[in-house]
Parts: sequence; C-alpha cells; structure tokens
Amino acid sequence: MAVRSAALRLIVLAITVGTGLVGVGAARAATRRAPIPPPAREALPWAALHMGHRGVPAAGTPFLLLYVATGCPHCFAESKAIDSLTALSDVETFIVSQESPLRAARYATSIGLRHPVVFDSGGVLRRALRVRLVPALYAYGRDGPARALFGARTPAELAALIASLQ
Repeated sequence: MAVRSAALRLIVLAITVGTGLVGVGAARAATRRAPIPPPAREALPWAALHMGHRGVPAAGTPFLLLYVATGCPHCFAESKAIDSLTALSDVETFIVSQESPLRAARYATSIGLRHPVVFDSGGVLRRALRVRLVPALYAYGRDGPARALFGARTPAELAALIASLQ
C-alpha cells in the first residue's frame, strides 16, 4: 500500500509541475531556493498581454502584478483582498492569468473584482517572471527594485506592502 501511495504522489506531482504552476502547498520547497529577482518594469513583456482597455503603467507609477490560477482558492482570496485594498490608493493592479480570456473574465466577474483579469497569451509573462507557484505577487514601487512574493499572504501583510509602495 505504501508503494501505491508513493506512486500516486509522484503522478500528482508530475501533473502539477507539468502545468507549470504549482499550488501554495509547494511554498516550503520554493522558499528553500535563493529568490530570483523579478525583471525590471521596462523588461516586462507587456505586448504579450491582452489588456483590453488597460495601458502599461507610466514610469514612476507603483503597481502590483498578481499571477493567479482561477481554480486556486488562495488566489481567489488574494485577488479580492488586493482589489479592495488598492481601491483608494494610487497603486495600479494587474491580476494576470494564463487561462483563456473568457475564463479570466468569468473569474473577475464571479468574485466581483474592479480590475479585469489580464490574459497572458502563451505564458510569456509567466516565463519572464519565472512563476512556479501561485499566487505570485510582484510589487513594483516608484523606484528601486521590484519584490517577488510567492504563496498566500494575509490582508494585513498586503495592506503593509501596498502602503510601502505609495
């Protein structure tokens, strides 16, 4: 029975890793490696994103990029928290998914987001940011280096992060 259980765990791991996105349960393994700094704001592949009426954030504008999977409960909670916490701030918010534009739009509507979910065509942004774990949050301040945060965060942690960007 132990052999069958170990084999099943390996199959599940292969499937989740094969999709390129691993849920929050892998946070411990991800934090053991040295963090890779996210690319500079100028190096982000904005052209690959289907942003609808949204434009690229202006230079010097603080923004958050939250990479989500629409079926992830931690992503759901973090999307809602960030959406409400940034409502009265000057921090722009981009919630990004590699899933279809229709599925991304349904996700935004189903949880009542003010911000549309941006579609990452072909996973170009996911590869540029080296996203392996969702939710993945990238914080870009007015100046200085960007910060990458993986795994779920509390609303208090998110509020402090947003305040630090303004």
